Amino acid sequence: MWDVENHDVVIPLKLRAAFVEAVGTEWGYAFGLLTDMALTMPQLIKNDWRYGKGVKLEGNPLDISTFKAAYVNPSGVPWTSIFAKYAGVFYFVDAATRLGLIDGSEDSIDSLLRGTDRWSFCCAGDNILVMGEDGLGERLADAMPYCKVGGTESFLGMVAVKTATGTVHFQTNPVSYIVNFFAPGRSITDAQRGDWAVGWQARQAAYTSFPELARLKELTNSVFRQHFGETLDSLSARYAGRQDQVYTDYIDARVQMDPDRLQWQYTPEEVDPALVQQYFLTIKPGMYNSMYEGLIKTKE
Repeated sequence: MWDVENHDVVIPLKLRAAFVEAVGTEWGYAFGLLTDMALTMPQLIKNDWRYGKGVKLEGNPLDISTFKAAYVNPSGVPWTSIFAKYAGVFYFVDAATRLGLIDGSEDSIDSLLRGTDRWSFCCAGDNILVMGEDGLGERLADAMPYCKVGGTESFLGMVAVKTATGTVHFQTNPVSYIVNFFAPGRSITDAQRGDWAVGWQARQAAYTSFPELARLKELTNSVFRQHFGETLDSLSARYAGRQDQVYTDYIDARVQMDPDRLQWQYTPEEVDPALVQQYFLTIKPGMYNSMYEGLIKTKE
């Protein structure tokens, strides 16, 4: 399992140009142009990676001529997740070609991505999973000149477990069960952070593939009671009852804990419609055609 360091920044600009061209070929010139604008629009960036402080707005959102951002894959645009996967697939195919696993032809690439009895591959942007003979992942990572790849113990919140018979299966990461609840990435005052009580109850459905979940929950409640006089179960039940519905379906529960999963892991069709509507506004096609047409004419 790999984690590509600074993935959104290190993607080659030529690869972005190829992606934009492919979008234009598939859906038309106007859509390709909009994609290019989305990926090159002025961006508010942190300067710490340049040994500076604060943030800086590069470009002018009201001036199309300044749409020249070279940070490759910005956050907050519809293509962010898809383009990241596009790049990850390119890295894998290129490395496999360099190692001689395939000859680079269209048929060999198709065979590689579909998987064989020797290897299989799954890409989620900066997280890449390669399954095959011992050492294959390390050899492929060393053959990637475009990025620095580091090993990781989890893939999309799942960890690989090898059984006594030699087979490998994936289960939810018990470390994430604790750390992501008590030390989440978003602050308790962040408007995008879901209700904590709902999150605690929903994660009981989201982590069911971990075989010792009941024991882990029991230990967590025990420690919590020692410090606060009651269990997390009882405390969350009192608060969650006044908040949103708690979903018990595996996918619904994971989305309820982290709505951003709808952007990169699940499709709206896999999630309860009410949950989708709760977190995301639905924009119907055609609502903003006049605005898009104006932007296209300005760009031209």
